[in-house]
Amino acid sequence: MHSQTNDRIQRIQSKVQAGRASISDLGAQITDNYVKQMLQRASNWFDDVDVYFLGNIRDERTPGRTVAEESMWLDHAEFVLERIAFPQLKAVQDMVAKFGPNIQSIG
Repeated sequence: MHSQTNDRIQRIQSKVQAGRASISDLGAQITDNYVKQMLQRASNWFDDVDVYFLGNIRDERTPGRTVAEESMWLDHAEFVLERIAFPQLKAVQDMVAKFGPNIQSIG
């Protein structure tokens, strides 16, 4: 693994940890099953970033990955975080902020 890759991995892992902490806090407050499922979907995306994208980079292989290959994996990880995982988490956070932790879905 290249040194510039390590720096990006640490930044991404920090974001994943922050997202997971928020999910854990919200999960302890929410009682509605549908809203919990929404939160679980966001959690799954954070897991995908950590296990799939970062996991592929952590796996040593021969020959080693180039800086460009590692960068591609990290670009995808950042895309998933910024365009999918955090927006889904924010949607739940916004609902809880607006309606409270005892929010009830209907339907």
